[in-house]
Amino acid sequence: MGKGSRVKKSRRNDQVSRRQQSAIDITERTVEVESGPIPPAAAMAKYEEVLPGSADRILTMAEEQQAYSHDYATRALEHQAAFETRGQFFAGTLLILLVGCGTYLLATGSVGAGLYMTTPAPLWLLLSGVVRWLSRRKPSS
Repeated sequence: MGKGSRVKKSRRNDQVSRRQQSAIDITERTVEVESGPIPPAAAMAKYEEVLPGSADRILTMAEEQQAYSHDYATRALEHQAAFETRGQFFAGTLLILLVGCGTYLLATGSVGAGLYMTTPAPLWLLLSGVVRWLSRRKPSS
């Protein structure tokens, strides 16, 4: 082995050690994420220094936003409940009308038309109950 091979080995060792060092270097990064209408305490203190009373204004704004959100959610739930109640009322009225008309037709001798009107009504009621039961079941995890 000559002198040239030793130089090549030392260059390889330098390259390997550089790769190892670059693989070992770790960069740490910290990211702060803020969510919501209220800034962190340090920022609130700076706002208060720049404009006295601004921290109180920010808190008031956040409280008003929360009150609005709660009111909106409450109204949405009330409207949804009213809509469901209205739908149940109309479905029940339709069911009673169909059974009543079918019964009248059966009583007056129109057996085919009476059965045609009275048979689907209880099936619709049963089907709507099954659909409602399936929609309320919790999916198994």
